[in-house]
Amino acid sequence: MTDFNSTPEQPTTPPTPPVTPPAPPAYGQYAQPGAQQPPTGPAGFPQAGFPQGGMPQANPYNALPVTPQLKVGDAMRFAWHKFKQNWLAWVLFSVVIMVVSAIFQIPSANQLSEQMQNIGNNNTLVQTGVTIGASFLSMVGAVLAEALQAMAKRSALVEADGGKPSFSQFFSGNRIGVAILTAIIVSIGTSLAAVVTLGIGGLVFALFTVFAVFFVLDQGLTPFQGIAASFRLVAKNAGAVILLMLALVGINILGALALGVGVLVTLPLSTLAMGYAFRRLTGGTII
Repeated sequence: MTDFNSTPEQPTTPPTPPVTPPAPPAYGQYAQPGAQQPPTGPAGFPQAGFPQGGMPQANPYNALPVTPQLKVGDAMRFAWHKFKQNWLAWVLFSVVIMVVSAIFQIPSANQLSEQMQNIGNNNTLVQTGVTIGASFLSMVGAVLAEALQAMAKRSALVEADGGKPSFSQFFSGNRIGVAILTAIIVSIGTSLAAVVTLGIGGLVFALFTVFAVFFVLDQGLTPFQGIAASFRLVAKNAGAVILLMLALVGINILGALALGVGVLVTLPLSTLAMGYAFRRLTGGTII
């Protein structure tokens, strides 16, 4: 017999488990796997700064932006990787630098003047002419050396952009003249600082202006703006820059000890490593 007063049994549903919101990321990390990750080049070198072609991504939860950090090992790995990919062009250009340096590495004006005393029979006019000629050749050699160094630094920036400059392309490019002028101003400033401070000031000035030419080439600054920007950049990253410079001095000494032939490798490595350091510390492109 059916009981019409009973309530029909209602179907039951399993309780919904509580949803736990995701925990905020730790300081300096990204919110989720799909968030913007620090860009890296094809060789895996870390790249600081903005994603190419867009605005910088904001860190989640108002975290402070990650400061670019320069590591000597990363700079040297980048330099070696790029050198292996384009070693012939870099070696040929290093040969040009060494040949130009050898041609204009003449004795000092005083030495030449002493050597010419017998020819000139103590003729002051002859000695003066020799002195002026030697000084002029030294000046030409210095300008050519600065020009070649500027071309090498521009090529290092091209490598950081993912390019592969040929030997002929080392001798082309924009703003080379301004870069040479910047290098000459830096050289004069280094010499003056060395004279005033008996040497130590010259080393300090050279260290703090090491990125001046890179700023002029890469960001279109004037020579004095590039020098000022280099001072600020090195001041913020003095420890890392000093370590890198010491490492580069060390490998160039080793290159010179290897009958001088090793310099054909260590000079390109030094330039490429400095190009990496500049782009890393300024948040530029590294591919």
